[in-house]
Amino acid sequence: MVSPKSPFRFLLFIFGIFAVVRGHNIALLILAQYLTALNILAPQLSPWEVLLDPHLFALVLATALPSAGGFIINNFYDAEKD
Repeated sequence: MVSPKSPFRFLLFIFGIFAVVRGHNIALLILAQYLTALNILAPQLSPWEVLLDPHLFALVLATALPSAGGFIINNFYDAEKD
């Protein structure tokens, strides 16, 4: 039996959360927002200025976290149907 505090157990927990949250979808959402900011919203600025902008980071975080929460809630109610 694996100890609850083992590194393997922790990695399993992290991968489980990543699967529930659908991390690949969240990563694609974040990538799309940054690429949009770089190429459409502020093409005149240098890429580092756009990528390190705290307002853009807050906007991306404000969309990624509720999306992740929605995935968790959706997974909870889908699992309840079984």
